[in-house]
Amino acid sequence: MTMENVRTCDCKMYKRPIIKITDGKLEYEIWKKASEKKKMDESGLSVLPVGRQDLVVITPEGHPLAEEKNVDLADTLKYPQIYFAEGSGMRDVINELYSLIGETPQIAYETEEDEVIAGLVAHNFGIAVVPYMKLLERLTVKILKLRKPRADRMYYMVCDATAYKPPCVQSFYDYVSEKNEMQEDKFIWNI
Repeated sequence: MTMENVRTCDCKMYKRPIIKITDGKLEYEIWKKASEKKKMDESGLSVLPVGRQDLVVITPEGHPLAEEKNVDLADTLKYPQIYFAEGSGMRDVINELYSLIGETPQIAYETEEDEVIAGLVAHNFGIAVVPYMKLLERLTVKILKLRKPRADRMYYMVCDATAYKPPCVQSFYDYVSEKNEMQEDKFIWNI
């Protein structure tokens, strides 16, 4: 294999290539950072949005914020937080939110996994800003919508537009593309 057969799209958020197409062996990957979308388009890859995931604040039951349904990000500042570790995909997203309000949260603990963060919150180690996931409904946490700033993240399907797609792959790509065109701001997967 020669280097001209390897294409990557680097993303500073992950500190590693997130898409690697080697001799057509990997053609699709769901990708999570909207601000790098243009870089990917310029690389010759086709980028199609497929889903959106809201960011929420979670607290243990009985926490002072747990009485609310919606909170501003600034409301979280006086409480210790379980935070995404450096190198985690969500760390930069959450940091960017706090920079929008010109503040820095009190970080009590760090980990890379959102499920671990949710478990720590459920056991009263702090509060957290995390992507909404169904798992949260099964834990003893209170899920609060972010009022200000409103936050979500997008997922993308990425493929090499120049590579051959077998009929089943082309059908899947066409299905995703057609569903997104019909629904505009709604996506196939609202995670």
